Amino acid sequence: MARPRFIKVIVSAMGVSLASQALAFVRQMLIAAYFGISRELDIYFVVYTVAAMIVFAFSTVFDSMLVPRLVRAREQGGEAVFQSQAAQIFKVSTGIGVLATVLMMIAVPVLTPLIGSGFDEAQRAELFHF
Repeated sequence: MARPRFIKVIVSAMGVSLASQALAFVRQMLIAAYFGISRELDIYFVVYTVAAMIVFAFSTVFDSMLVPRLVRAREQGGEAVFQSQAAQIFKVSTGIGVLATVLMMIAVPVLTPLIGSGFDEAQRAELFHF
């Protein structure tokens, strides 16, 4: 009985992963179509990389600390405890997301000379705009 469920979970996970990769590919094609091969594309990639580093830093914390806590809450405390903790984690993650956004808005102008070292002043202003 457990084997067919395990296979369904694997197939489901692979389907979600495939859909995610397909959407990422479409996103990359749209970005390339919008910018073309240009300096603006380089600026976009610099800003995207900085944002991704911030997001990955916080997502690693959530993956390693909070997801196991939610699993334990569901197993030990039942659905009500799980939903309560999930709501709390959602509120905290929303707050952290807002804080990360503010920090990025502060950090990009300060770090522009460093992260945009190959850009001229007009391109650095565009980097801040993105």
